[in-house]
Amino acid sequence: MTYDVLIIGGGPGGATTAAVLAKNGIRVALIEQETSLRYHIGESQLIGIVPILHEIGAFEKIDTYGFVQKRGSTYRWGSNSQLWNIQFEEIGSYTYSYQVDRAIFDSLLLENARELGVDVIQPARFLSPIENTGRVIGAKVQIRDSHHNVHANYVVDASGQSAVISSTFSQRVMDPILKNVAIWSYFEGGKTLPAPYSGNFLGLSVEDGWMWYIPLRDKVSVGYVTASHNATGHPVSKKTLQQEFFSQQRKDPIIRELLSSATNIDNRVFTSSDWSYMMNRFWGPGWMAIGDACGFIDPVLSSGTYFAMTSGYLVASSIIESLERPDIEVPIMMFYEQSFRQLLTQMLDLVKYFYDRNRSVNSYFWKARQLVADEVNLSARQAFIYMASGTHGNTIFQPFKKTVFKNLQ
Repeated sequence: MTYDVLIIGGGPGGATTAAVLAKNGIRVALIEQETSLRYHIGESQLIGIVPILHEIGAFEKIDTYGFVQKRGSTYRWGSNSQLWNIQFEEIGSYTYSYQVDRAIFDSLLLENARELGVDVIQPARFLSPIENTGRVIGAKVQIRDSHHNVHANYVVDASGQSAVISSTFSQRVMDPILKNVAIWSYFEGGKTLPAPYSGNFLGLSVEDGWMWYIPLRDKVSVGYVTASHNATGHPVSKKTLQQEFFSQQRKDPIIRELLSSATNIDNRVFTSSDWSYMMNRFWGPGWMAIGDACGFIDPVLSSGTYFAMTSGYLVASSIIESLERPDIEVPIMMFYEQSFRQLLTQMLDLVKYFYDRNRSVNSYFWKARQLVADEVNLSARQAFIYMASGTHGNTIFQPFKKTVFKNLQ
């Protein structure tokens, strides 16, 4: 089994990478361990993914499915206790993204890659990399009940936080400050904010953390995020986290009103903790990592899927150039890591500043303006929307191939 590129993982990042490569005539295999993509958190999408959806030919599939249109975000955040809004249309780009059921969203993207000619292999599980003289040249893979060697010029780690390739060849560096726990559940019959904010992501600062409220097609997602040491119970158990979640839900007047006629689905509560990290390498000889296999920041600005798809586009572009010009592989890969690490680091800086919930709203805007000072001519408010909408990444991924040539010829 020999391909130009082997991709490990069928989430949005892997599907995006595969689609871009296949559209450019590259032979691609993508292995996914699930026969049908499983539930995943990360429902609120930024408009930064929309031009990528157009690029890979998946926009119509996503747009016509019927996901809730997300036109911005609403916050009760900062020293002002009143709700405030940002709308994507304020920066004159795409006006809406989506609030999605990730299992469906991910499946649509994977099917799009398959239609473009990607060899999608399910169920298939990564076992170990295959190396030759220090270079990754493929992977040992379990396909159903048999083992196979799959060879490729490049292996892309799109395995999410498992980071099956990148954790082998690089180190995970946990953020010393963002040590949080998230607790969330789903409700039927929840209300929405009034128009034109009905599809907005809602983020509410509370005493020991913050809460989210995301309207989905047939339910709402409600979550509570707090510092790990604030979670009740030592050691923290699923039961104490569940009690903490429902206590916070009842205490907040806005959440309480939105859920006043809602019913919790199966009384099931999900948890995740200590998720903020960055790998110290995003690539090595024969392999590249994307999305969560490079790093994850925080859910507060909903950047996870956007980073996965943006880095997937960048990696695909890098591989296309490297296959055509192997002599400049190293500087191309270095340029990818520099570009994506810059995106992650800038968002991390904004998120850490944003987590000081006692600042004025304008101070958050000015922080964003400071972070993008050399890139665009925007007001402070526009700079915040520019970063918090994912438009920020488009300045890198749209001209990426042209920039690679400019810097390396």
